[in-house]
Amino acid sequence: MKKLFFACIGLLFVNIANAQFKATKDGIKTDDGNDFYVVSIDGKSAKELFDNVESYVISNFKNPDAVLSKQDGKMINIHGIFPSAIPCKKWAGMNYADIDLNLIISFKDSKMKIDAPSINSMVCRTLKSNSGGYYKYCFYSKEGGFFTGCYSLFNKKGDVKNKLAVNGINDFLTHLISEIIDCAKGDSNNDW
Repeated sequence: MKKLFFACIGLLFVNIANAQFKATKDGIKTDDGNDFYVVSIDGKSAKELFDNVESYVISNFKNPDAVLSKQDGKMINIHGIFPSAIPCKKWAGMNYADIDLNLIISFKDSKMKIDAPSINSMVCRTLKSNSGGYYKYCFYSKEGGFFTGCYSLFNKKGDVKNKLAVNGINDFLTHLISEIIDCAKGDSNNDW
């Protein structure tokens, strides 16, 4: 019984640790409203953490030189476009939006600071609006909709308007950042 209890507590902490960022009306924030998240990784130098994250970028992007900016051993900025990253509309079949984002990670001995991802655009290239452009998503905009092709994910009060897309953003970011953290720890799967 004790083992089951501690296993449940362990899973709870894993889920909490993996829920670093979430979409809000004002953009991406941590659960407590901060613009960054600090991960402690005992026993790793800043250089080791940096090298592991740089290896993640090199092995996961077709053109790593185009998406990676860095200050050796101190900071990495990932600027990438992630195709079909989030579900956006269900009618006429499931459609997905590409996310263009920046993710800045800073390194110190035994820890990494992950800044809240800056989402530059969310575009659904399979749907066109009446204006002829692709559907674009933003966190909140006073203007937009069917005629302009710009859709808010939240209303002016901060309530979710597009639950499918908001959950998709949250899941996408959790997965991406968890992969990066696992790689920084040296936990990535290198079986081949």
